[in-house]
Amino acid sequence: MSASELYVAAAESTNPNDTWWFLGFLPILLLVAFWIAAVISIIASGYTIAAKVLFIAATFALPFLGPLIWFLFVRGREDKQRR
Repeated sequence: MSASELYVAAAESTNPNDTWWFLGFLPILLLVAFWIAAVISIIASGYTIAAKVLFIAATFALPFLGPLIWFLFVRGREDKQRR
């Protein structure tokens, strides 16, 4: 059996669903990256320790909405209060 015959045989026997399995993990990976970015941003912010703990608890309680609220509303407000 030649190399080209092995390639064709392997291509024919491959289940197309096995090829795209990683797309199921992509939203989870993006959510984890979004959450980690929010936690790092909260820790680096100028808020008090108590406020940071509260914000991090909110990101734990609301895994998507917590970081979204942080980035859209709270983080920008903190920058304006410093000025």
